[in-house]
Amino acid sequence: MSGLKEIFSKAKNSKFIKDLLITVIGQLAVLLVTFGLNKLLSNTVTIAEFGIYNVIKKVSAVAGYIMLIALGIALPKYIPECRERKDEKGAAYYFVAALLIIGFMSVLTISLMVIFQTPLSKLFFGEDGFAKYMLPTAFYSFAVALTTYVYSYYRSVERYYAYNISQIIVQVLTFLPAIFLYFDLIILLWVWTAVFSVFSLTVLLKAFLKLK
Repeated sequence: MSGLKEIFSKAKNSKFIKDLLITVIGQLAVLLVTFGLNKLLSNTVTIAEFGIYNVIKKVSAVAGYIMLIALGIALPKYIPECRERKDEKGAAYYFVAALLIIGFMSVLTISLMVIFQTPLSKLFFGEDGFAKYMLPTAFYSFAVALTTYVYSYYRSVERYYAYNISQIIVQVLTFLPAIFLYFDLIILLWVWTAVFSVFSLTVLLKAFLKLK
């Protein structure tokens, strides 16, 4: 019995268990909000509009990944290595260099999506008449890339509470505007772009100032 109490006591005070618990709670919140958003839109817009929304989400995920060019994976590897050897300057360099690369790739990707919006919209949506969605989708993709970078930064500095809380905040910022703007997908995309960008840039500015 004492052995069992000791196990529970160690688990209670374990940083790993705490991080695991908050991560599970955060992921459950993300799943619930995503389900709620899909349910809201499926019940309030037409089948065609819901299909357009899903295509835009897929396109923005791909475009956002191109803007990140795997830096969301690299950052949690290289910054901890710098911190392990007490190289805070190196960690700051990685952080800033990654932001500059993402900025360059974002400008390039957005430019291509805008310049070739008509052929790309036909490729993504399967027919003409959807070019009007390309500009908001391009900038929404940039906002998605920024939020993903924020998540990567929090993981790289082992701030798992902040990582999961930021995910919950982003999901709430996704769901609330949809309640009031579900009838106009283009406006909704611009609002999501604005709130995601403001949130992400605020976090990254604070991180930048902290890294000095």
